[in-house]
Amino acid sequence: ALKNKMQEFPDNKFIIWTPAVQVQNNLTLEEAQRTQSFYRWMKEEWDDKGDNVYIWDFYQYETDGGLYLKDEYSTTTTDSHPNKKFAGRIAPLFAQFIIDVIEGKID
Repeated sequence: ALKNKMQEFPDNKFIIWTPAVQVQNNLTLEEAQRTQSFYRWMKEEWDDKGDNVYIWDFYQYETDGGLYLKDEYSTTTTDSHPNKKFAGRIAPLFAQFIIDVIEGKID
């Protein structure tokens, strides 16, 4: 329903983030697997090419393909907020993603 509503405004471009994930100390294996399943569903089934909805793949950046926010990207091993080093690396990539969406360079 959300995607259908956004598609009612074809002159607008919407950026949706994949889910943020937590460090292993704050998430059970089952919760991590459910988050990853939702992430995969977003990327593989929910995302339609050629529409006005774009997915920023934050999950991939946080996990590097794993199940959890990598400890070296977190504030601490028990605090799932991204640390300054990670944020400093990702912020320019997100800014470029926005520019690429606006300029029609990605789908």
